[in-house]
Amino acid sequence: MWIKDAIAYLLTFLLVYYIADYFIGNYAYGVVAISAFSLFYQKQKEKIVIAFFLRKQVGTIDDISRETGLKKEDISVHLNSLEEKGKLEILIPSPKLYKWTEERTFPEGMKSIEIKL
Repeated sequence: MWIKDAIAYLLTFLLVYYIADYFIGNYAYGVVAISAFSLFYQKQKEKIVIAFFLRKQVGTIDDISRETGLKKEDISVHLNSLEEKGKLEILIPSPKLYKWTEERTFPEGMKSIEIKL
């Protein structure tokens, strides 16, 4: 799975790189390609987090980190992003609390998932 993702990232990067080179020209294409590539990669991280929850239904931040290879900080950012988009309901008592447990549910009738930081 990770090999396929790496190949997809590389091909996307090269495609954006050459398209930007064709339309923009010399020096700007590297910046455009890197920006587009990083946006694509951020979306892939969100997909990984969503897929984890859809498959597992119950998990911890440590579980996601161990199975996906993402940093715990990145996972928290993506969970918050998903909440803002309405894809995941997250109840956070306080951002300063490091140890807490909350039940989080998908709005579309998915089973609730439990996350422990």
